[in-house]
Amino acid sequence: MKDYKYVNAAAGAGASYQGAPGFLTQADVLNVLGNAATPRSDTFTIRGYGEARDASGKILASATCEAVVQRFAEWVDPADEVEIAIADLKSRSNKNFGRRFLITSLRWLNPNEV
Repeated sequence: MKDYKYVNAAAGAGASYQGAPGFLTQADVLNVLGNAATPRSDTFTIRGYGEARDASGKILASATCEAVVQRFAEWVDPADEVEIAIADLKSRSNKNFGRRFLITSLRWLNPNEV
């Protein structure tokens, strides 16, 4: 552990056979999280519901849908680089709408799925 040149040398002390070591490295964290980590992109599910009513308020029809949406690192307008800070954006579209989204799936749900 002396090869790591810790400012606090005691942080690397302790034998691994005694249980967990007294330190945590970036490699330890990335070995666990690395496969699940994706830089600046997210995937999430959105559900939407709508209904049509007559003049008296009676529901004539209703529908529920579910969309899986992915947010990408790219901006809506490729005029700005991916890594540019929001404050430094040149494109008005990017200032208004931000990152690019893609609907990867859309399905209509039955009432018993809600």
